[in-house]
Amino acid sequence: MMGIPDADARRKRGRLKIKSDTVGAQVFINGKPVGAIPLKRSLRLRKGRHTVRLSKLGYADFLESVTIKRGRTTRLEADLIELDGILNVDSFPAGADVIVDGRFFGRTPIRDVLETGQHTVVMKAPQYLEFRTEIDVEAGQEIMLNPDLIPAPAPPPPQSEAWYQNRWIWVGTAGVVLTTALALAIATSNQESGGQQYPSIVIETMR
Repeated sequence: MMGIPDADARRKRGRLKIKSDTVGAQVFINGKPVGAIPLKRSLRLRKGRHTVRLSKLGYADFLESVTIKRGRTTRLEADLIELDGILNVDSFPAGADVIVDGRFFGRTPIRDVLETGQHTVVMKAPQYLEFRTEIDVEAGQEIMLNPDLIPAPAPPPPQSEAWYQNRWIWVGTAGVVLTTALALAIATSNQESGGQQYPSIVIETMR
């Protein structure tokens, strides 16, 4: 008794065989993924109408409605039309910013569609030199870039100032010379005045 429903279900099914030259295209039946081209075997589906979609990056989606008949094989040819190219970028180190024609494209690793034509690709990462290249993208073409970024040179160490270039040393020296000269002048004056005492003078110098 348990095997009867399964047998009835099989009798209500048919097969769908898909032929396509777009290798790698993903196949969806009624919105659900069922495999990729080339499919190893035909698909067993319930009788009735089903929506078939094939999708691949850089190509226009193929969309078709098919009718499956019980016990019959339905054949479908699906050729996708090339629209854009694909840019596949990686780098060492990973996580570098990818800029295409002045616009942020993503961070490595990244794989996404890119319109046909010539483009300028720039890759940037902290403490690494900028990588720049020109590419020419054709419809359906996949371009791969995988550069090893070059470390940026270390900045030169700060130069220490020679002692004779330090202006504060000369200011301090001038203050010492001035203080010594004043002290000698006062001592001489005391001797000439017969030992008469004068108020002491204190001069603060910048150090």
